[in-house]
Amino acid sequence: MPGGVRVVDQAKMRTELLVYFNPGDMKPPLNIYFSGYRTAEGFEGAFMMQGLGSPFLLIGDPRLEGGGFYMGSAQLEADLVKTIDGYLDQLGFTHDQLILSGLSMGTYGALYYAAKLKPYAVIVGKPLVDLGTMAENERINRPGGFPTSLDNLLWHTGRADSRGVTELNRHFWAQFNTGDFENTTFAISYMKEDDYDQTAFQELFRTLKHRFPNIKLLYKGLTGRHNDDTNGIVTWFLDQYHNLLHTGFGRQVD
Repeated sequence: MPGGVRVVDQAKMRTELLVYFNPGDMKPPLNIYFSGYRTAEGFEGAFMMQGLGSPFLLIGDPRLEGGGFYMGSAQLEADLVKTIDGYLDQLGFTHDQLILSGLSMGTYGALYYAAKLKPYAVIVGKPLVDLGTMAENERINRPGGFPTSLDNLLWHTGRADSRGVTELNRHFWAQFNTGDFENTTFAISYMKEDDYDQTAFQELFRTLKHRFPNIKLLYKGLTGRHNDDTNGIVTWFLDQYHNLLHTGFGRQVD
């Protein structure tokens, strides 16, 4: 896609993340959207993010079958953060003029890199954080529902056993718990009967409230499993974008 760039993981057979930048009206904030599960190479959410009027980045993960959840070597992760910082510098923005967002697989990227970027806000729908448990669920709780979860377990840990499950779960929390979210607003919508990661919202809520008792945390639970009521999740997701763009940056979004 014209305007797209590659962030290459030299340690993982030159696999890559894809980034597309649109400067919009060049006024704060910079909105970043991490793509959900996507089997085709390319970018998800372009029209949705363009409709917000602000500068935006689309980040895609074409690794494995549908995506590798934006993790990689220390070099890849540092290069992605450097790429984001480069666009902030180009626009003359600071980290408190940055919003990270994503749906489903994209929630992992938004939450994971929030710890590195200290954004103004994080907006996510259908969060997935314990990827080891999500892979473990493939055996009994969700057989055949999301085999890419097993690929991710093996890809990121080199294991396909209970030790790998624990290691992959810990990887997220080791990163997330380094974040300073004192001034970050979180907006989270989730499925009450989620069959991919049943406790993601509860763990995020408990962790954030324990570490930052006064944190701004908006949330809404919808009835259903992970792939149910996507329209309801997306509607609430966009409502939070509109709210934060208006209250934080004085923007009116139609």
